[in-house]
Amino acid sequence: MSHYLKEEDFKIKVRPQRSSWSSLETCCLGVSVGSPNHEEKKLIRTLEWISDHFQHCIIDLSDTLQRYNYEFEGMPKEMAAWRARSEGRQWLLRNIANLSRLNISFNVVSWDHWLEHPMFQAYREGFEWCYQSDKQFREAVEHDTDKFIRRKGFCKLKDDLKAIRENSKNYLLEELAAHSLLYKDTIAANIYPGRQHECFKVVREGLIKKAPKGLENSTHLRLVYISHEYAANQNHLPKAA
Repeated sequence: MSHYLKEEDFKIKVRPQRSSWSSLETCCLGVSVGSPNHEEKKLIRTLEWISDHFQHCIIDLSDTLQRYNYEFEGMPKEMAAWRARSEGRQWLLRNIANLSRLNISFNVVSWDHWLEHPMFQAYREGFEWCYQSDKQFREAVEHDTDKFIRRKGFCKLKDDLKAIRENSKNYLLEELAAHSLLYKDTIAANIYPGRQHECFKVVREGLIKKAPKGLENSTHLRLVYISHEYAANQNHLPKAA
């Protein structure tokens, strides 16, 4: 059964069905700074939905992680990190009133918290080892990288593809390390408006035996925003006999 939240512009559909996550008290909302899914009405309705279904929320502000995108554009590493961190602070200032809509306890965790964690380097190296030695994991990372390249239209940049792949791999392995640390001592639903990466899926399902532990304590929930116009049109489509 699907779960919808009524709103004048769109509905929220949650996948998978509630029976797989209804016992969880804590959730983690992944925030991609700059994404329209984490601004204004969509953010507000997401927070209200979270309030209705959980008792505590971790706001995973993935600000400094975005430095990889700026580095690819040619920005020096230090400047890329500064810009990503600055945009994270701006997001927090811009949305502090929206966060107050949560009528449950919550805390905001910036990406630097994980980069400075005493176990981060060991976790990052652990995923690097898996990438080099585990064929299934490496193929999952490469699948996600190829998907990113196609989505961004980078296929024609043949001279830059090697650098793009390395940049994307580093992004994914860092994200895996940070999220594994996040869930190491926290059983929670991971909430994000998108499908989980294949590399996250194989680790979360315990298929990569030597991977750092933690991610298996999380359940990925995908939020889908559906406009009322689209939903109405779907309802009027002829049904198959």
